[in-house]
Amino acid sequence: MRVPRVRVHRSATASRGTRLRPSAAGDDSESKSSSADTLNALDALLGTDPADDEDDDDDDEDEEAPIISVPLLWMQMPGQAQAQQQPGGSSVASALTGDATPGPGNVYAAITLGLPDRATKKQTERGVKGIELDFCIDTACTTNFILPQVAYGLDMQIVGTAPAGTGATGAIGGGQEMLLGTAKLGGKAAKEDVAAVTGLSAAVVPVPAPGTAGILGRSFLNCFDAVAFDWAPRTGTTSDGRMGDRSGAVIDFYQEYDWDAGAEDGLVTAPLRELACGLLAVDVTLNGVTLPALLDTGAPQTIVNRAAAKAAGIEIGSKAKAESDENSKSKNPFGGLMDAFGKGKEAAMADKGVMVMGAGGKPTRLDRVDGAGVDLRVVCEGDAAVSTLVGSMLVGELAAFQAGLGLKPASSDGGDDGEPGVILGLDALMSREEVVISTRPAPYGRPRMQL
Repeated sequence: MRVPRVRVHRSATASRGTRLRPSAAGDDSESKSSSADTLNALDALLGTDPADDEDDDDDDEDEEAPIISVPLLWMQMPGQAQAQQQPGGSSVASALTGDATPGPGNVYAAITLGLPDRATKKQTERGVKGIELDFCIDTACTTNFILPQVAYGLDMQIVGTAPAGTGATGAIGGGQEMLLGTAKLGGKAAKEDVAAVTGLSAAVVPVPAPGTAGILGRSFLNCFDAVAFDWAPRTGTTSDGRMGDRSGAVIDFYQEYDWDAGAEDGLVTAPLRELACGLLAVDVTLNGVTLPALLDTGAPQTIVNRAAAKAAGIEIGSKAKAESDENSKSKNPFGGLMDAFGKGKEAAMADKGVMVMGAGGKPTRLDRVDGAGVDLRVVCEGDAAVSTLVGSMLVGELAAFQAGLGLKPASSDGGDDGEPGVILGLDALMSREEVVISTRPAPYGRPRMQL
């Protein structure tokens, strides 16, 4: 994999002595260009060439920008209805805004990349370049991936063969390595002269990437000293952690991040451990039981295996139904009948799960349990523990528990005698106001997280 570089035009004076948070640039301007999510629609959806657009006036530019701040896009989970697009995103997929409220457990976080060196086939015929594509941000993916149906619609520049990677669903096969070239963070929603990543590449592999052109993994995040997810002001918070308007969320890319200044702002640091597969883990407590957790911004919901559920006293499926009130039944002649209906409904809700496609193409069932009685905390330095909220939690077996965390699997299908583990998803992270993550390995940095 080629090593990308970050080129910062006007923020060379960034220092660790500041945690300035500029507002997301370009909130008042929509992207005039777009991109496509399938091979057949790619050229049709691009519309006006970015090269043909008039240059925007230079207004409200910061003299010095120690932080590169770009809008976060909320991408839909598969099977959800289309929603209005958030300004600043491409048309690879719509972002959840307006009536469809983005919240923990039902969205993926993504950003737009402007690729001035790439073009569609029709653009190549006209001698112009420049497209925009949306990519999911996934800390539980070792490398970058672009979907074949998107890559094959572009002027592909193959620079080699990408090695196999690892994701939350397990091992991911290698493929051709495509040079994306210079990538402008935030696309046209960002300022023209703020920053760009040069030499960015991605493996052409059909990975699960909901509504986006691909995935930006740890090899992309390692380009920065730290990245900070600012989930935007929370309005109308409910008991399950679901928020109101999230359209102002941003992700900040730091060339240098001051961890002491973050602590002064009230953030607590949690150490991250390097796993043999190249991913990162953090310790959590689940109902008071300390367990290893894979850090996964690419998972909308937190997932635990059956051994972890057993260790934490979390009941699954029909076992999670509450016992009926015998006194209520004796006072109401129809109490037994209504209780039976109630139990049936509870059982249907408790037994309802989701099917996920593993990296090897094998579908895996995950059971859903209510998160109201789940106490999930991130273990931090100095014996501190930071609470998180999850509306619901998925329970099941994924290859990530073995290939990622290195845990012993259960002896039988559906068993709970394996080693317990957790996949810490986006829902838990979004319950915090801000999450700062550094993925850089030694000697370039020290993986850690503030929240």
